Amino acid sequence: MTKICDYGCGKEANKQFKNGKWCCSKSQNSCPGKLATYDSWNKGLTKETSSKIKAQAKIMETKIPWNKGKIGVYTPEVLKQMSESSKGRIVSQETRDKLAKINIKHGYYHYHKKAFDLFFNNICDCCGMTNEDHKKLTGKRLSMHCTSLPKDYSKMDKNNWMTVCEKGCHQKLEGAN
Repeated sequence: MTKICDYGCGKEANKQFKNGKWCCSKSQNSCPGKLATYDSWNKGLTKETSSKIKAQAKIMETKIPWNKGKIGVYTPEVLKQMSESSKGRIVSQETRDKLAKINIKHGYYHYHKKAFDLFFNNICDCCGMTNEDHKKLTGKRLSMHCTSLPKDYSKMDKNNWMTVCEKGCHQKLEGAN
């Protein structure tokens, strides 16, 4: 006779706990029926509506991240492992939109990405280094540089963008602008 999970999910139970109850998971906390009964304490609260959330946000604003300004914190093996763990992850359109807003607010990555898709050469426009050589040297692809003064990243015109190597040419151009 098959047992049904005692925690409300209706699935077939495969584990009996010391309290005599049967469950579909290794732990009752992993059971979908049990998870459905949990309600997050801060669901729907914001800094504007909750003094507790506002106080926590204020504390977090003053904290400096442990790795700010540090270089070489992670070993190459750990970096590779972190990279592999996020490959293939499915990101919802809502999350993509949120990230795009953050990029607009804090940087110009999205413009560089669009310029890369439109105008990327496999050779640095300044020194002639190939993308393949650049990857061997730095582990990264060649970069895109906005040439207009003042910077107009939104101008998607070939004359406004250059393909440059990261270490030498891009740094020299950024120093000049």
